[in-house]
Amino acid sequence: MFFFLSKTIGYITHPVFLFLLILILLKILKKPKGYKYCVLFLYLVSTPLISDWLVKSVELKPQRLGTPHYDYVIVLGGFVDIAHSKTELPEFNASVDRILQGVHLVKKGIASKLIFTGGSGDIMNQDDSEADMLLPWLEYQLDESQILIESKSRNTYENALYTKDLLSIENSKVLLVTSAFHMKRALGCFNKLGYQCDPYPVDFRSQQQRGLYKFLPNERSVLNTAFVFKEWLGTFVYKLKGYI
Repeated sequence: MFFFLSKTIGYITHPVFLFLLILILLKILKKPKGYKYCVLFLYLVSTPLISDWLVKSVELKPQRLGTPHYDYVIVLGGFVDIAHSKTELPEFNASVDRILQGVHLVKKGIASKLIFTGGSGDIMNQDDSEADMLLPWLEYQLDESQILIESKSRNTYENALYTKDLLSIENSKVLLVTSAFHMKRALGCFNKLGYQCDPYPVDFRSQQQRGLYKFLPNERSVLNTAFVFKEWLGTFVYKLKGYI
C-alpha cells in the first residue's frame, strides 16, 4: 500500500491537478469568488520567479568532496524510462545527469566502484528494472569490475536498505549521487541506516531567467514546482515512517 501511495504522490501534488481539484471544490461549495485566486495560484507556480525560488529551497547546493578518494559512488535511479527502453538501448529522462556524473567520478579515479541502485518504480510493471536496462550501457562505460548493481529497490528508502548488502568494505567511504532536489531526503535515508555518506548533488533545476522572462509561465516551471511539492510531501511521509 505504501509503495502505491508513494508512486501516486507525483500525480496528486502536480500543480495542474491541484488547480483542477480546487476548482471542483469551489464549484461544489458554490464559491465562485475563489476562482480568481485559483487562477493566480496556477500562474504563480508556472513562472520561473516562483518555481526557481521553490526549487532552490529544496535543492542541496554543490558540496566540496570530503576526501580525495571514495570506495563507492552510489547512483540513485529514476532516470531510465523503462516503458520505452530496450536491452542495451536505455531511454533516459531529464535526470540522466545522475549516471553521467557517477561514471565520470569513477573514470576520474575519485571513486573505485559505481553502485547503481534502481528496480522498478512503475506500478503497472514490476518485472523490468532500471538496473537490468542500464547494465549493458554501463558496461560500455566502465570495466565490469567497477560496476555493482542493485535491482530490487522501488523507492528511495529501499535504495538505501538494499544497497547496504553490496558494501564489502568495512566503514566504506561513500559518495551519494542524485538530483539536487532529491538529495536531502535521500541523504537522510542513507544516514539513518548508518552509511558514512558524502552528498554529490547533480541535475540542478533552477532556470536562472532574468528580466521579463521570470514572469512568463512555461512548462519547465510547472514541472519544477511539481518536483518540489512531491519532495515536500515525500519528506513529510518519510519522517512519519521513521525513514529519515
